[in-house]
This record gives sequence, C-alpha cells and structure tokens, in this order.
Amino acid sequence: RCKLSHFITSGPSSLFIASDFDRTITTGTSNSAHGVIEQQPSLAHNDKFRNTALTLYDKYFPMEIDPALTIEQKLPHMQEWYKLNHQNMIDNAGLTKSSILDVAISPMVSFRHDAIKTIRYLEAHSTPLVVLSAGLADVIAKIFTEENLTATEIISNNMIFDPTPPHKLIDFSSSLLHMYNKNLTMAALESTKELISIRPNCLLLGDGLGDASMSDHVTSPDTTIKIGFL
Repeated sequence: RCKLSHFITSGPSSLFIASDFDRTITTGTSNSAHGVIEQQPSLAHNDKFRNTALTLYDKYFPMEIDPALTIEQKLPHMQEWYKLNHQNMIDNAGLTKSSILDVAISPMVSFRHDAIKTIRYLEAHSTPLVVLSAGLADVIAKIFTEENLTATEIISNNMIFDPTPPHKLIDFSSSLLHMYNKNLTMAALESTKELISIRPNCLLLGDGLGDASMSDHVTSPDTTIKIGFL
C-alpha cells in the first residue's frame, strides 16, 4: 500500500515499466518467441531440427524448474541450453529474415486481455516500457509492429542474418539472454539507460522466478512493485 501510494503521488513522470514478454504480455497459453519459430509449418517435417530441439528441451527444462537447484547452479546449464538451441536454429532450421514476418502473424501468440490497450496508454503518456525477454528480439519486434505498438527498448537475443539474399540466419548477438540473467543493466540504448536513471519508480511484470530480478543491479529505481502472472 505504501509503495502504491508513492507511485500515485509521484505521478507518471517518475514511472517506467520493465516487463517480460512471453506469457506476461502474451497469454499464459501462447507459444514463446522461440516456440513460434519451432512450430512454423515449414519446419513440421524437419526431423533433424525438431528432434534436436526436443532432445535439448528434455535435458535442460527439468533443470530449469528443479527446486533442488539454486539459480547459481542452474546458470551454466541455461547458458548451454540457449547456446545449443540457437546453434540448432542456425544449422538446421533454414531460417531467413522473411520467415520472421510469417511468425509475426502467428495465431499461436495472443496478447493478454487489454495488453494492447495498456501499451498504447503508456505510449500516450510517454511512460517508458522496457521489454526484457529470453526469447528473440526480432520476433517480438515484428509482433509489436503488427499491432502498431512500440517499446522503449526490447532487451533480448538478436538474430543476425546474411546481408545477401536470401538473408539466412547466420548467428546471434554475443550477449546471450536466458531466464535467469536478463536484467536492466543489459540495455544497449543510452536513451534507455538515461530514462531508467531519472525515473525512481519501476513496475516490474513477469511470469517466472527469473523475472523477479530484472530490476536488480541498477542504482535506480528506488521503489519497485513486482507483479507475477500465473
């Protein structure tokens, strides 16, 4: 109550939003940004890609949710999982830049009730929205574009495409983000860093344990309200 009262009296000029994307801005039944890639019709009969992705999932997902492991113990396994998963996408999926456009209109991704309305409200009141995701920045950006939405910055894994046609996926950004290491210190834009530094109140939104630490390790905000989606 004290924090909420402080948010209200401080006003919108003191607030910024730090939000996860998968199953936070989108519904709990939506596919993840990685998942919509893996479920593309063009990959339906790509046994090498799908079998490799499933083998990795079966090995690493139990580690992600294992309550007997500390986050520190999980970190190297999550790093390895994401690195191998991205390499599988490069080597076996045959993805191109244009194929990301198909993902953006996937019926497997749905915004939460009133999420689009809320994001537009934030835009109208110049309230920064920083999206932090262990998913794929290119996919999230395209989904936002399809709905004519903007974010201050999307902090996520960036895909790198060959500059020559057919613009195949050839690499990922060196800063690998997963569910337990993503946080506001990874902002690449100076404008984002400045906004964070001058706005003392943060509304943090997420659906997983790793999301709760997204505002850690930055001098601002002074006050944070954390909301988790089940």
